[in-house]
Amino acid sequence: MIRSFRLGQKVQRLISLADQLKPANTPYLKDKCYRLLDIHSDSEDFNTAASCLNNDGVPLQLCLTSSNKGMSMRIIADPGAYHSDPEQRYSSSIDTLLYFIDESQSSELKEIATKTIDMLLPDNMDERKIYKQGFVWIGVSPQKPGIAFYLEMAPLKHEKGWLRVENWLMHILPNTNEAIVIINKLKKYCIVASAGLEGSTLENSRAKIYFRMRDSYNFADLKEIDLFSSEAMKDFMTIATAQYDVDSDGMVMSIGFNLLTGVLVDVKTDLCGHCLRYSPAEWSSVIATLSKRYSISSPDMELILNSKEYQIAFIGLGLTIDHTPRLNIYIKHGSQIGIPESDEISGALKDSMRYLIAVQNKNGSWDDYFLPVGQSDQWVTAYAAQALAQYGKRSGNIDALNAAKKAAEWLSDNRSYQSGWGFNAATGPDADSTGMAVALFDELDLPVNEEDRLFFRRHWKEGECIATYTEPEAWASGHWDVTPWGYHGMLPEDKKTFLAPFQSALGANRMHTGFWRSYWWRNPYYSTFITLEVLDKLGMEEPHEAYSYDPSQIQIDNAFDLACYIGIECLRQYPNQKIGAHIRALLNWQADNGQWYGSANLRVTDNFCYEPWNNPSGTYYEDRKSIITNATVMRVLSKTIASKTPLNSEIMYNWM
Repeated sequence: MIRSFRLGQKVQRLISLADQLKPANTPYLKDKCYRLLDIHSDSEDFNTAASCLNNDGVPLQLCLTSSNKGMSMRIIADPGAYHSDPEQRYSSSIDTLLYFIDESQSSELKEIATKTIDMLLPDNMDERKIYKQGFVWIGVSPQKPGIAFYLEMAPLKHEKGWLRVENWLMHILPNTNEAIVIINKLKKYCIVASAGLEGSTLENSRAKIYFRMRDSYNFADLKEIDLFSSEAMKDFMTIATAQYDVDSDGMVMSIGFNLLTGVLVDVKTDLCGHCLRYSPAEWSSVIATLSKRYSISSPDMELILNSKEYQIAFIGLGLTIDHTPRLNIYIKHGSQIGIPESDEISGALKDSMRYLIAVQNKNGSWDDYFLPVGQSDQWVTAYAAQALAQYGKRSGNIDALNAAKKAAEWLSDNRSYQSGWGFNAATGPDADSTGMAVALFDELDLPVNEEDRLFFRRHWKEGECIATYTEPEAWASGHWDVTPWGYHGMLPEDKKTFLAPFQSALGANRMHTGFWRSYWWRNPYYSTFITLEVLDKLGMEEPHEAYSYDPSQIQIDNAFDLACYIGIECLRQYPNQKIGAHIRALLNWQADNGQWYGSANLRVTDNFCYEPWNNPSGTYYEDRKSIITNATVMRVLSKTIASKTPLNSEIMYNWM
């Protein structure tokens, strides 16, 4: 499993929200949250996809409840989500549950809770291996006695899950006549999701079963259970889904049976907040309407809905047997929509670094792209390692630096050519791969053979710039997109000799739009970014000639191009709001595992094509492992510094 620093950040922000929402005189709430998760306060990350408590893998949730008793809050956690080993996760989960049964003043339930664990979860290690997303969710109040816990049943599938629930109820309830009748109805239409207990004493506790609708069935099929077909429940469904449909996957229902009598005492229906795509104002209206309908206090949702950081995960209505309502609103960390600050960018970078290291070969190399000449290892390795080296030096991250050094060692020890490096060992050396490899060694302060620096002099085409190859045809002409880093990698005396030709080519290859020509890429954003990047490193200015283009005509649909464009904006000091909006889009494209997906941007231009920026001819290829894309994003974001203005009113983005 890949660990996610961003998940850790979301957990910390949810804990901070809980601290803001907590009732007065509620000390140690943060400590309680950490203990529920079974983590230390300085824990930074969690395994991706290790929890299904929320749809983004965050193992923490807040529940706000409004009823005729007033307002209350519960903290719901999926403990042990940082464990990769199922048995460690199991031990963490059960130990945490037993601890909180006592801590929540619910010790009277300990014996029946232990029986519940034994009867609902597999009793041997091999059977527990199928539990990939945890074993139990635990909910407690910051100040009131009582516990709610729900053991995961979905891995057991339909038949086995219901069989375990049925046997469990027969062992813990004094009378199961009503329960078995209801379970037999539910088995036809529903899949059991979880089961457990809610309460603090035997007298006030319930055996709870959560379930979802099976394929081809819908909520109306629950009409045989009176509370689900009541007017109160119908009104909830009508009001909550006024503008949007919620399919069966977006609904979770539950029933509860009293532990002392065995009779049905309540039902609940929860609707997915992600399916109900309401704006903050619309959510406020829906919640106010529901509160008025059931004559309960309307929760104050302003802090949550206006934060641009939190979302409603579920909204639910519970009804007791006497039709007493309670409204539950479940809060999760949401997809952020504001201008990104430095901590969010840092989290994204750390997760991207982990992705790159996870797909690095044991020998230190990377490989990507599937071309007729084979995969690239030399070029891809140099490119990825340079990005990690830049990030590692900027952030002080030892893992990134070690991965870059291991890659540099592989490039140094596995030479295919007398001088220079290539796409792979069969393609011959080229100026682009060599430029990236030399840049990597320079970044790490490693020695570079003189022959490798002389490579660029030999590839300089008089009156043009650096050629990628020495043959054939157009591939041996000057290509601007390999020239900036090639010039940067030259011997000091060659830089002086070629300064004037470099400056001449710099002006000649810039188009009227202000972008530089690109021979090997679909769009000119990469060639323009690396030009400005190298000019910045060399302390040189770009040409002063005016250029113009219409930003509204630029349509970017992939992370590689967007990252390059953000780099251009930062280096040219575009307005902060524009840069921030583009960084927000880029961060929201990042996958849970830290990856930004690749696209078919690399063009293997036909060797008879000399001006692909005017009339492109060639085949486009995607970096299927996303290595070049992720490395490019890291190159840009690791040098984009977000800071507050002196008056703390807005974010500024500066190129480091």
